[in-house]
Amino acid sequence: MLSSFQGGYFIIIVAVLAVALSGVTVWNFFLRRELDKARKELQSLYARKYVAGPSEIVVSSMDDELLRKAIELVEQNISNDSYDVAALVSDLGLSRTLLYQKIHELTGMSVKEFIRDIRFRRAAQLLKKSSMTVSEISFICGFSNPKYFSSSFRKYFGMSPSEFRDSRNDASDESKQAL
Repeated sequence: MLSSFQGGYFIIIVAVLAVALSGVTVWNFFLRRELDKARKELQSLYARKYVAGPSEIVVSSMDDELLRKAIELVEQNISNDSYDVAALVSDLGLSRTLLYQKIHELTGMSVKEFIRDIRFRRAAQLLKKSSMTVSEISFICGFSNPKYFSSSFRKYFGMSPSEFRDSRNDASDESKQAL
């Protein structure tokens, strides 16, 4: 009689522990979901902030400071075609893994994509505001081969550099005619 009584307690204790542990699991599920939602909101905030322009970021936290410094370093070395992830890691004094994690958290891009994004945005600015040739702009933005620059630019923006320049000029001509 005593052994069946003790077995009953064992079943009750196991059942109570199972309920308690399932509650922890459910709590972890909701906590992870909230953390993921907050991370996505931060990514979209920084992505929108970054789109405004590489040089116009206002520093408000350590992550912003890191992003500002990374942008500044890429801009300083924009014409250096050998400036890559390893060089940025070295200049920032961070580990490659930590830099990847931070850049990915803040922008949703890898470090390589981040560097290319800054180069292409600068190329787009130059195409809009200068009369330099596409070859000159490709060298200024760190591409040693203008043909590779043009094909990469087309993949990035969906049009060739010349088409991009023409579309921007057409838009400004239309706005001048409206006045």
